[in-house]
Amino acid sequence: MPFCGTPIDGSLWSSWNIPLLAVVLAIGVWYWATWRRWRASGGTGDRSAGVGRKVSFYSGLTLFYLVAASPVDYIGHMYLFSVHMTAMALEYMVVPPLVLLGLPEWMVRSWMQVRGIERLIRVLSRPLFALITLNLLFTAYHFPSVFDFLMSHGSLAVWVHLVMMIAAFINWLPVIQPFAGVKRLSELQKIIYLFADAVLLTPACAFIIFSGGPLYVTYDAMPRLIPSLSIYVDQQLGGIIMKLTQEAAYIGAIVYIFVQWTRKEKERDRQDKKGQLVFFPVDKDGFHGANTW
Repeated sequence: MPFCGTPIDGSLWSSWNIPLLAVVLAIGVWYWATWRRWRASGGTGDRSAGVGRKVSFYSGLTLFYLVAASPVDYIGHMYLFSVHMTAMALEYMVVPPLVLLGLPEWMVRSWMQVRGIERLIRVLSRPLFALITLNLLFTAYHFPSVFDFLMSHGSLAVWVHLVMMIAAFINWLPVIQPFAGVKRLSELQKIIYLFADAVLLTPACAFIIFSGGPLYVTYDAMPRLIPSLSIYVDQQLGGIIMKLTQEAAYIGAIVYIFVQWTRKEKERDRQDKKGQLVFFPVDKDGFHGANTW
């Protein structure tokens, strides 16, 4: 079947990862059942917030499967570097915050009771560790020799991507922290953290975009799905997509944090006004009315 002028074999249409689909469906069922049990046990809360969490979680889960276990993944590994980078950008910059936002504190409370988990989460959510881990792995992964080696060893690449996915969730933990009892950053600290995160990824993207020529031998031997798109332009496009996706995700997160921060401050001001003394005017007998807090 032709695709942009280049034949694609049947591998494209057989590249849907069914075992991973089973895992994703199992996670989705667990999430739905956990909400159902919580409601049945008398759980209370803002229903609109619950709907928002569910939409966020299932959106993240669906997006993960579409970019990691569909023909998108096959095309990215076999034909187009830009598609590969698009999948990575969505998988590491968009999926983790969506999933973490979908996890209410009560849902993960039991996890913290497992021996060693709370200590592990405290270590993983330290900003410096979370910042360095993903950005270091991402930079190392895109060294030409490392990239070409991993792309030629598919089973090893799967494990590397799994490690990077875990690192992506760790990278978002200081910003979206559903675990009770773990130290949390202030809104200002979260904004500074995201800014630093964006800066640390810039050198790797700049290296890919401004290399002056193709970096990866992997795509030299592959047929061009889009003849008018050269290997180098495809490479540049991939670097640009990665950087723009990161910027969009982080700017979105900063806006969300700022809005929540503003709401907190308004609520705090409202509570402060309630707590102020209210003096009633002097009555006809010359006494003040009752003061109230």
